[in-house]
Amino acid sequence: MKNFTILAITCLLLIITGCSSLEKQEEIIIKEVSYDELYWIEREQRDLIYKLNEDKERESIIEEVQKGVNRLRFKLDFMHDHPEYNIVKIEFLAVKYTNGDHSFEFMSDRSVITEVHSEIEGWKDY
Repeated sequence: MKNFTILAITCLLLIITGCSSLEKQEEIIIKEVSYDELYWIEREQRDLIYKLNEDKERESIIEEVQKGVNRLRFKLDFMHDHPEYNIVKIEFLAVKYTNGDHSFEFMSDRSVITEVHSEIEGWKDY
């Protein structure tokens, strides 16, 4: 009975706090991307939101992914507004959630363009 009570309390705490068995890892990565490559990163992240929407217990993760999508859209807008830059170097905070054999990864809202590239001037700090 004692083991059942401990298990029930643990399950109740998980339900109350909204915790899951997902392990979160964060890593800073630097990518050089064109407009098209950045678009596909953003697009895949939007697709991830649709997949996560099937699990209502993951609302906080969905919000985290959505904030990353919003930040990626700003980067796309920047490249659209500055066609003289064909590539940007972006420092991303990549977030990965793992649950056993399953995992998903996305770019958080903490990303910064560090350098821009034009075919005429080459690379320069941004």
